[in-house]
Amino acid sequence: MAKVRKDNKGRNLRPGETQRADGSYMYVYKLGTKKKYLYDSDLASLRVKEKQINKDKDDGIRTQEAMKLTLNDMFKVYMNNNIKLKPSTRANYLYLWDFYVKEEPFANMPLPQIHRSDILAFYTKLLKHGFAINSLESINTIVHPTLEMAVDDDYIRKNPSKGIYRKLKTDGSAPKPKRRIALTKTQQQNFLRFIAKSPTYSHWLPIMTVLLGTGMRVAECTGITKSDINLSENTISVNHNLIYRVIDGKAGFHITTPKLRAVHELSLSSIQRWPSSFASRLKPSTHCIQTINWC
Repeated sequence: MAKVRKDNKGRNLRPGETQRADGSYMYVYKLGTKKKYLYDSDLASLRVKEKQINKDKDDGIRTQEAMKLTLNDMFKVYMNNNIKLKPSTRANYLYLWDFYVKEEPFANMPLPQIHRSDILAFYTKLLKHGFAINSLESINTIVHPTLEMAVDDDYIRKNPSKGIYRKLKTDGSAPKPKRRIALTKTQQQNFLRFIAKSPTYSHWLPIMTVLLGTGMRVAECTGITKSDINLSENTISVNHNLIYRVIDGKAGFHITTPKLRAVHELSLSSIQRWPSSFASRLKPSTHCIQTINWC
């Protein structure tokens, strides 16, 4: 029969447990072929850790491996495996992470130590600093799936960011978005009239008229080429964007797909309904576009 080992208080020590010379306790276990060690000054507290380690081991949760990984490390894994991202989207994700997340304390602590309260405090801080709830969604779009990958890889049991964004959006915690008030037809005409008469801005009249008349996004409008305009059908084909981004460390113009995945057509009739004084000023627009190499 194996000898029963006891601590200095007469309590039986379990396999793997040892009382050290200074009175503290140590638990030795194996992770694969390597020995791992847990320490605590109290035997009861050590056994709580033992129980969690063994539970994680039985459930396949890689807690001890995860203790060497931070959220920043996991984000790199997430981005390296997300190969379907458009270059512009990838650049935007990297910018958001570097500017808002990377230096946060929770992004630099081991994955198992990140708690729900850490994510909630971070999101709340952004809202207090003026983030709109829709802008916060962009942050959640990279934080949540990064932690979800950690769950899928068995580094953590559950995603600490789960449901936080939805809660803030629906429970009134986030500031109410400012109401957007569209310009009336008269206001639009006054605006264009000001542009047309301005020595500083008059060269923007074709662009402003097209934006107001079609409702295109700026990147969609600046990306238009002559081949996208069908005068016989009276339509504009919106099939790409022209954006300026830093991608792979280099700043420049890039062609990307529009936010609406399907190619869509817009009628030129909305532009032609503007007063003839504006319509006559649109004739140089093709020359404008050619001059700045947008064709």
